[in-house]
Order: sequence, then C-alpha cells, then structure tokens
Amino acid sequence: MTNDSLRVLLVLLVAQVCLLVAMAASAVQARPGPVAVESTPACCLYHPDCCEANAGAKP
Repeated sequence: MTNDSLRVLLVLLVAQVCLLVAMAASAVQARPGPVAVESTPACCLYHPDCCEANAGAKP
C-alpha cells in the first residue's frame, strides 16, 4: 500500500513539474525580445517624462 501511494505521489510530482516547464516556456515565448528595448530611447529607461515627451512629438 505504501509503494502505491509513493508511486502516485511521484507521478503527480512529475506531472506538476512538466506543467510548470510548459508554462515557463510559453511565458518566455510571449515576452518581447531585445528589439523592443533597442527601439526605446535611452532617456526612457530612467526618465519616463522624457519618453512621454518623445512620444507626443512623433507623428
């Protein structure tokens, strides 16, 4: 009986780890790449008001 319970626990643990890895992989694919950071002006990283001023000046 103990072996069966241990086996069930192990199977559930492996399934949970697989689901966690799948969720992490989808989160990594969904995030924006370095292109979004490179297209952002340097002042926006430290001064958001500068970024808002630049956004208003663009057509």
